[in-house]
Amino acid sequence: MFLRHYECLVLDSVMKYEEGGARMGGEFISTNGIVPRRGQTRLPQFLPGDIILFAGRGDLYSRFSRWLMRTPGENETYAVHTAQFLDGYRVLEMDIVGRIKSINDVLNNKVDLNTWERRGFEVWRCTRLTLQQRLAVTHEAMGYVHVRFGMAKFFMYLFDGLATKLSHREIRLFRRLGRGERYPVCSGITAFVYDKAVHYRFGITPECADPDHIHDWVLTHPDEWEQVFRLGDYQQKAKAKII
Repeated sequence: MFLRHYECLVLDSVMKYEEGGARMGGEFISTNGIVPRRGQTRLPQFLPGDIILFAGRGDLYSRFSRWLMRTPGENETYAVHTAQFLDGYRVLEMDIVGRIKSINDVLNNKVDLNTWERRGFEVWRCTRLTLQQRLAVTHEAMGYVHVRFGMAKFFMYLFDGLATKLSHREIRLFRRLGRGERYPVCSGITAFVYDKAVHYRFGITPECADPDHIHDWVLTHPDEWEQVFRLGDYQQKAKAKII
């Protein structure tokens, strides 16, 4: 019954997209690169299977991840984290466990009692997916709900990244040792879901894909992928209520 419910939401998202878009909680977000003030934004109609690629926050972890994923001769890394749409309103994101979040959760991340932080991110769409393929992608992604983060895989990425820096060429040895989906991470979920649901790969085997690989792939394949949204990051203090 749960998956049936999501199939209905997938159909609803696609129908609204074909009708030219739909309101999302009273807000829309423009795609002209300008981030308006809260309450004056515009959202496009997202579709199941759309991929979210998050930029780093500027903290130590993000800076280290960008350095680690940047291979020799490559431009500066943008994406350090991935997620994907289950329908036009909900997103599967891997934190400590795989969780379903609303688009509002993604847009506004509460960092303390009075401050919300918007993470910079891009949304990319595979333009070749059919409705049935989008249903298949969502069905496959639902299998990762409540699945715990694969810490062992994190260390495989870490060791490969350090080996790449030392050898000045890309190394994928440790990630290949962890074949399969035993230790899921954010980019691995995206890669495995597309591989299993629609037999699509991001130019690399799913167990070796990281956010930077996926971002590089969609950027260099405009015949298959289009960027449907991009958002900058900023912090906004909550307005004081007048009693």
